[in-house]
Amino acid sequence: MTELQIVRLVGEVLGLLLAFAGFAKLFSDFGALKLKTDTMWDVLLKGALVAAKRTGVLIENSPERVNPEVVKLFGKLGDRMRVFYYRNRLEQRGDNEVVLILARTFGDEIMGYVGGPVLPNFGAALIAALRLCKEEGSNG
Repeated sequence: MTELQIVRLVGEVLGLLLAFAGFAKLFSDFGALKLKTDTMWDVLLKGALVAAKRTGVLIENSPERVNPEVVKLFGKLGDRMRVFYYRNRLEQRGDNEVVLILARTFGDEIMGYVGGPVLPNFGAALIAALRLCKEEGSNG
C-alpha cells in the first residue's frame, strides 16, 4: 500500500466513526425526546383522570366505571370507539398511546360532547372514552 492509499483508508475509517457517533447522538436525542413526551402525557392524563373523578365522569368503584350518563351521552360513538379499539387490538397498547389514537381518530366527535355538566373538559372526555373502550363486556 502506498502512503496515499493509507491516508485515504484512515480518512474513510475516521469518516465512518464520525458518522456512527452522529447516529448515536441522534438516537440518544430521540430517546430523550420520547421520555419527555411520555412524561408529559403521563402528567396530562393523570390530571384528566383526577378531573374525571372529581366531576363524576368516572365512578370510583373497584374497578372505576364510566358514569352511566356519560355512556348514554356517547351513545353510538361509544359503540364505534369500542369496535375500533378491539378491531385494532388497542388493548395490547399502553393507555397513553391509546388516548392519542382515540383523540386523533375521534377527537372532533368527542369535542362535540365537551363543555356541559356531564363532560366538562376534553381530558375528562378522553379518559371516559378510554375507560368505555376497556370496560368488561363492552367489546363489540
